Amino acid sequence: MEKHHVERDNKVEEEDKSGSKLVFSKEQFAGLIFLPVILNGRRIIAFFDTGAGMTFIRSSLAKEMGLKEQSQLLGVNNQGKQMDFRTVEVGSLVLGQEWMENLSAGVVPDESLDFGHDSEGNAFPADLILGWDVIGNVRFAFDMRKREVLVKPGGGSPQEDSLKWDRFPEIQIDYQGMKYPMGFDTGHTETMLDDSWLNRIQGLHSSSAVVQGIGSRSEEEVHIADRLTFFVYGQEVMLEHIEIMNHKIPGSEPGSISGLLGIDLVKGKRWTMDGKSRHFQILD
Repeated sequence: MEKHHVERDNKVEEEDKSGSKLVFSKEQFAGLIFLPVILNGRRIIAFFDTGAGMTFIRSSLAKEMGLKEQSQLLGVNNQGKQMDFRTVEVGSLVLGQEWMENLSAGVVPDESLDFGHDSEGNAFPADLILGWDVIGNVRFAFDMRKREVLVKPGGGSPQEDSLKWDRFPEIQIDYQGMKYPMGFDTGHTETMLDDSWLNRIQGLHSSSAVVQGIGSRSEEEVHIADRLTFFVYGQEVMLEHIEIMNHKIPGSEPGSISGLLGIDLVKGKRWTMDGKSRHFQILD
């Protein structure tokens, strides 16, 4: 097994390169992560969404596959909006070589997954949204440049405190010597910060933003920071076009996080995450 050392907060750790390799789906949308999976023996495209508490499936596919209905639930989407949905039983889900059985998945109307087209004219390609009920039990080692990920069972790494879960996976950033808890939502294309940052960052300018979630869409006034540099466990990150809201982060427990890091956090980077080991790291 090939390993090499990486520096992290003055502590040397080893990057584990074991696991089954999974190449991203050739279908793309807005720089988000789409992975091929096998659901009850059928190959489909899944959207990798750390901001989803549970896994969801398109209603048309659930009907076509004859998935057995389980119960009716009330939940909250990533905009903090309530949504009613039913759950169905999924016999098996295969992700790389990881086999999961007897899962529950929420069912959403097809139109709820219609997010229009991205700047390249691509439509949202996924029939399944992989949520934290699946993601949190697996260890992932992503290479965003190569568009591939190594997948293995979660929990095999030493226990850490670099990741926890409270409606969102949470990590800490270090900005100008202060630490701030942040959600990490791969379902968001861009990072957004709450209103506590309005007096923390200079040179903001006003704009508007469209925020989309499953079954909801809204446009609101925001403030834009052209760029922001901070550290994630010793790794420097520089983001551009950061949205700062005029309120707290929707869907989060009040006071728990001060922002929501999007997929832009890991764009073009290698990074690892293991919910069971409470591990998150950006390698480069």
